[in-house]
Amino acid sequence: MSPFEMKTVHTLPIHRIKTLDDVGAFFGYASTFGNTDKANDVIVKGAFSQSLDSWKTQHKGFPNIYDEHNRYHCLGICKALEEDDVGLSMHGLLFTQHIEKAREVHQLWQSGLKHSLSIGFYVQKSSMAHGVRYIEKINLLEISIVTNPCNAQAQIHTFKRDHDPTGQQGHDRDSQQLLQGIRQLTKRLTP
Repeated sequence: MSPFEMKTVHTLPIHRIKTLDDVGAFFGYASTFGNTDKANDVIVKGAFSQSLDSWKTQHKGFPNIYDEHNRYHCLGICKALEEDDVGLSMHGLLFTQHIEKAREVHQLWQSGLKHSLSIGFYVQKSSMAHGVRYIEKINLLEISIVTNPCNAQAQIHTFKRDHDPTGQQGHDRDSQQLLQGIRQLTKRLTP
């Protein structure tokens, strides 16, 4: 069996969390396909398919979400996890009302200090070419919110806010602005 790997470079552990409601709900990419990460690895599209099938059938759910790959600091759960054209997309939920560490991580994300995702896994199949390891099959064990990801493209994209005085239904204001910009651009491009 191959050694357990974490796609993170130099982690700085922290501590805290909150409740089991939608306040800690988020979307992001735990991993992306086709880009070379800091460890000279490229994850190939389809690398997670068997592992995801196993999670669905044998575990009846998805991996937990940890802080900096520390299994003593469970932050929440993956609500949905699937491969798409970009990578391993996920919808997660931090238990911000029940776990102090989850609340802390959520606050760090809101302040822009902690916004990356990382995976813990075993490589089951890979190949080498020109000094780059192409990972073709992965046994996914966990997902972590981290400070310094190995794959810079693995990011949290939206987080539901605790309280949004703008009345934008609790969603990240930056996402709402982006969505509004896309709608305006689409109107201009539509004949």
